[in-house]
Amino acid sequence: MMEVPEKILAADKGHVLTHGSTKACDDYRDLLLELAASFISLPVDEIDDAIDDAQAQVAAISAADHAFILVYDVAAGIAFVKHHWHAAEGSPWALPLIPLADIADWPSRHARGETVAIDDLSTLAASGLGDFLNAGQAKKLIALPLSGKGGCFGCLVFCKAVETAPFATEELQLHGVFARLLAGLHERKRSESSLRESEARFRSLFEQIENIAVQGYNQRREVIFWNKASQNLYGYRAEEALGRRLEDLVIPPPIRDGVVEAITSWARGGAAIPPGDLLLHDKDGKPVPVYSSHVMLRGIAGEPEMYCVDLDLSEQRRAALELDRYRLQLEQLVEQRTRELAVAKDAAEAANQAKTKFLAASSHDLRQPLMAISLFLDALSRTPLNQEQSRLTDHMGRCVRSLGEMLNTLLDIARLDSGAIEANFSVECAGELCRWLDNEFASVFMRKRLRFMLFFPLREVFLLTDIKLLKSILRNLLDNALKFCDHGGVLVGIRRRGKHALIQVWDTGSGIAPENLDLIFGEYYQIGNEERDPEKGVGLGLSIVLRQARLIGAEIRCRSLPGKGSVFEIELPLAENRE
Repeated sequence: MMEVPEKILAADKGHVLTHGSTKACDDYRDLLLELAASFISLPVDEIDDAIDDAQAQVAAISAADHAFILVYDVAAGIAFVKHHWHAAEGSPWALPLIPLADIADWPSRHARGETVAIDDLSTLAASGLGDFLNAGQAKKLIALPLSGKGGCFGCLVFCKAVETAPFATEELQLHGVFARLLAGLHERKRSESSLRESEARFRSLFEQIENIAVQGYNQRREVIFWNKASQNLYGYRAEEALGRRLEDLVIPPPIRDGVVEAITSWARGGAAIPPGDLLLHDKDGKPVPVYSSHVMLRGIAGEPEMYCVDLDLSEQRRAALELDRYRLQLEQLVEQRTRELAVAKDAAEAANQAKTKFLAASSHDLRQPLMAISLFLDALSRTPLNQEQSRLTDHMGRCVRSLGEMLNTLLDIARLDSGAIEANFSVECAGELCRWLDNEFASVFMRKRLRFMLFFPLREVFLLTDIKLLKSILRNLLDNALKFCDHGGVLVGIRRRGKHALIQVWDTGSGIAPENLDLIFGEYYQIGNEERDPEKGVGLGLSIVLRQARLIGAEIRCRSLPGKGSVFEIELPLAENRE
């Protein structure tokens, strides 16, 4: 609240607004023009005083006894008085908080841009507002809306303590202009206060960040903000850096001119400076690698301000150099090991080729002693033997057969390794293949009390394959089924699947666990033979099957349920034009 200065009263005694007073209206217009001009460049810190002064001058020229701003707080349901001016001498009366219920229609009318005019305040019901106005002996009032970007926020009230004619139309219009000027001033103060609060929060936030250096510069590149992290990174205290130019603090001479030119261009509306790695220097001239991002903002007065956000890359650079050193050592070590492995690989391949050539060349010589032993055992078994001799003879026969199977397997692998086995394709009848299977295996399964069944369609199926290799594959699969089946039996089925034939070997053996299905076709891999019993083979059978299947262009896969059994599937092409 304030009282009107004596000089204003003296200046305006002769010209006050009365009904039809043209001179006073002209003076009011001139005053409004002066106020509007002065408000343009008014610093935000002087806005409150300027509103008080302007209110006093307008009240004096309009012969008002009281003038104040009523601010609505709709959420709280109250209105409160600001900038109260009164013409009476002595202390002003108390300024209450007025319930909005006392002026129920004011906010809505003001929101519509209407002016509230009451020519006889004695008609106003007893209330907080009525008590407030009666204390000042007010007789009549007008309340003009004050609106900003968020809508109507209050009203400008003029009161008169004398009973005069109603407010003139031109007087109301001029008061409306003045109200809009005050509303603009109030909105500017609110906006700039919000901006200052936001800037204060921004500065407080970045002051507390220890690992991110933030600096602010005005359009002359002079430091206006320098947080603690910047001090730690560049060595300058805030009081040392403030007011000094960017290029004099952290920019190395080789890039100084380019940086100054880029910032000047950006401040004038040119291209923004992109973020990136920079090599700056600290207070002692030592290099400081940073990743720097930049943003151009507008200050309270509208001037451009550039803020830099710098991340220290020193640790990353040191880590990168250390990583490069380790990488170089590793590359040298790998190169050395690669040479050693190449030598070892050549030696292993040479040894393997020698082994393969030896096995392939001496296969006949290796089989001859086994054949001779088999013949001698067969002859011995036909002579009169006691029970113990018969038992030993049977055991020797099983050992010789196991040794023969192992030798045949090794020789097959040797032949595959040497490339001595090639597929000779021909058209084969599936029915003939089934008859061979029956002749070859039916009696063998019968001796072990297992069922052996065959299934093939009535319509003949012709296969394009190497029959010797296919029979070898099936022999291996059926030998395995025989080893692992203690009950039930085996079913071999042949059927069409599109342009291919599908041969399936089903067994009721012990089955294969899911985690082993991808391993069973590997060399020397066996399931359930930890003791390496030679009668159970050496783990090469399915490896040979896979390699033979590839030679004849077939695919082989396995499905199994532990405790239920397995099915091995061979998918190979049908012969064309043999319907």
